[in-house]
Amino acid sequence: MFPDRPTCRNMAYITDGASNTILVGEKAMDVGLYATGSWYWDEPFFLGGSGGTARWGKKLLRDTRGGALAARGNWGSAHDGGAQFLFADASTRLISYGTSSDLMLILLTPQGGETVPDF
Repeated sequence: MFPDRPTCRNMAYITDGASNTILVGEKAMDVGLYATGSWYWDEPFFLGGSGGTARWGKKLLRDTRGGALAARGNWGSAHDGGAQFLFADASTRLISYGTSSDLMLILLTPQGGETVPDF
């Protein structure tokens, strides 16, 4: 939905349905880097400008110590059950860690034409 900041596509672009399309989600991080302020793949959103503010992966991981390379580009959190995501219909949902990367890819593509299973 946001191919090149500040460019943003409109809602008509989402042909898979707003309730089936992720806009924003929590990012996976290395627990050991929480208090460092910044690391290239895990910088805070307000710094911007590198891979630390965008996700392109389709894995959903729980934050772990020493997991910086696995976290790179992927989704996750420190929560017990999963990570929180904001969908294009303005709903938020917890997606569990056991969710397949195939389902994550379906939810991340606004025009994939896939059937979204219950999750």
